[in-house]
Amino acid sequence: MAKVTIPQKKFYVYIIRDPRPGKRKVPIYVGKGKDRRAYSHQHRGHKHKNGALRRFFKECKKLKLDAPVEIIKYFNNDMDAFIKEIALIAKYGRVDLKTGTLFNQTSGGEGMSGIAVEKAVKRMKEEHANKEQTKRAIAWAKAVANPKFRKEQSRRFSKTMNQLWSDPLYHKRGSVINRERQRRPEVRKARSISALKQWDDPKFARRNRALLRKRNKSRKFRQHVSACKKRYWAEWRKRQVGK
Repeated sequence: MAKVTIPQKKFYVYIIRDPRPGKRKVPIYVGKGKDRRAYSHQHRGHKHKNGALRRFFKECKKLKLDAPVEIIKYFNNDMDAFIKEIALIAKYGRVDLKTGTLFNQTSGGEGMSGIAVEKAVKRMKEEHANKEQTKRAIAWAKAVANPKFRKEQSRRFSKTMNQLWSDPLYHKRGSVINRERQRRPEVRKARSISALKQWDDPKFARRNRALLRKRNKSRKFRQHVSACKKRYWAEWRKRQVGK
């Protein structure tokens, strides 16, 4: 791959295109970065966290092809690059959502920062024809990128959910639904696999073992476990008498 000089301390948005025969160099990834970020994907292709990109670069390596990188635009600040990135992802669409050709797994910017980003991108796509509505969608995306805004939204959501769960009828209905869901074989299997992956991480295992040891030494916790056991056996005896 040819060396490209990138202005320092500048953010930019880039597109990686598909060099494989018959693909007509369609965009397969939109990203935001600085320095040599755009050219790092192919070098770490076999270790890429994005499975679709990992397979793509593996095939390109077999065919001895370099994926062309196109720098779309440079920006003086991260926020403008964020807006351009989510707009391009909305324009080209994602493979996982069956809306386009991109291997991106998020809608851009900070990606997994929350549902609000996804809503902002959806609004930008739906309201693209209306300039004023698009401006409002972009303003919303900027707001969502602010950690303080996300924290406030999270606080409001938690408050709403606490109010809902304080209603006995809602609590009863929600508890029944959750129990039924947790009994499904596919849900139990997914949770088991997820837990095994977490405990494979040495840092996670070390931290949680320490927390469990601390919890088990707690007098309050032991009393709670003892009370739960007594309650369970009392209910079991009642059921046996009823039979």
